[in-house]
Amino acid sequence: MIQIEELGRVLGKILSMVIGLKNSGNIKESYQTTYNELLNNTNIDLDNLLASGDDQIKELLNKKFHGRSDLYITLANILFEIAETEQNPEKQRNIYTKSYVLYELSVQMSKTFSLEVHTKMDRIKQLINI
Repeated sequence: MIQIEELGRVLGKILSMVIGLKNSGNIKESYQTTYNELLNNTNIDLDNLLASGDDQIKELLNKKFHGRSDLYITLANILFEIAETEQNPEKQRNIYTKSYVLYELSVQMSKTFSLEVHTKMDRIKQLINI
């Protein structure tokens, strides 16, 4: 099983990769590459995550992340970046929604206020009207 510190580094690497793909215009490649990287390196099935309810997500990730809010934020950032490039409006809304759920979970766990997290949560609320 992957160590928690290593998991943080792997998620950070995946986030950098997603941002790089997005910035280089490789939009179609972004989701599939992210899916493969998450599954192969963290055993997180992105399709399963996006199809899960909020309680299922919390249960699944609590086991993997051991309550580390920073890992929730990094995964939420990955989803946020993917959502920004998604062409299908329904799928985009779902990805933004799951990203929002992860940000919410991080806020519940964290003892500190994160302006970045709250800014992204506000942006998601505006984008998907929640």
